[in-house]
Amino acid sequence: MTGRVRGPLGLAVPFEITAHDESARTWAWDAHFGPITLSLDHGIETHGSGSRTWPAVDGPAPALALYLPLARISIELLVRRRP
Repeated sequence: MTGRVRGPLGLAVPFEITAHDESARTWAWDAHFGPITLSLDHGIETHGSGSRTWPAVDGPAPALALYLPLARISIELLVRRRP
């Protein structure tokens, strides 16, 4: 699957799903911004009575330095933390 993902600052970049394993609850995708590609792996694990997610991101260091704070904001907008 391909498409465009829009971040918290409104920038839309093309992406491609590169792997998906429903039983393992993992997926991988590449996001492209011009000549820069970030490869992202995600998973969901059972944790106590709930779940937790993990990300792994690979790409050029300057792109990661820009991307990771935005990813944290996006995740916090998606997931509400309990006090």
